[in-house]
Amino acid sequence: DIDFAAKRVAQYLNIGEEEAKGKIIQTNKARANHYWKYTRESWRDLLNYDLAVSSSKISIDEIVDMIYHSIQKK
Repeated sequence: DIDFAAKRVAQYLNIGEEEAKGKIIQTNKARANHYWKYTRESWRDLLNYDLAVSSSKISIDEIVDMIYHSIQKK
């Protein structure tokens, strides 16, 4: 969710939300291009990942706890 991400980035970088959206779009485009260059796969294709979590739905701390506890069970 770009609006949620923009709020987090704006707060972290102490910038406005519109500027944060621009930075997110620019960064995601660079990430996608880098990923494509080395894999010839789509960066946004969830089938290319073992785990995908929406941090707009669950806090970062909760995500860390979930991953940590799932690793501990192995």
